[in-house]
Amino acid sequence: MEACEVVRLFINKLVVPAEPKRRGNPGYGRLKALRVLVYSRLKGLENDTRIVEHLKKHAWAVKVLGLSAVPDRTTVGRWWRRYFSLLEEVFRGIRDFSAHGADDPFDT
Repeated sequence: MEACEVVRLFINKLVVPAEPKRRGNPGYGRLKALRVLVYSRLKGLENDTRIVEHLKKHAWAVKVLGLSAVPDRTTVGRWWRRYFSLLEEVFRGIRDFSAHGADDPFDT
């Protein structure tokens, strides 16, 4: 399974809490931002420029991640700072899910 398909499977509205509506132009949203960040980690792309260049070369991955266009490098850099703690939480959830195997990871 390709990394962007894994991201699309794990990073959904159940994992990412809803954000209140803000004024101004609508941005990418927390869900799409986290999908890009998790995808970049899985692909080993830690640099903002490398992430953007990779997405420009792989237009199919952009579509699978739910984006309509490749985000700007500065936007991706902002996401790293803004969503770092949430990104760590998502990876802990993925780790817990993979550790449980076929068991339901949300069953407590």
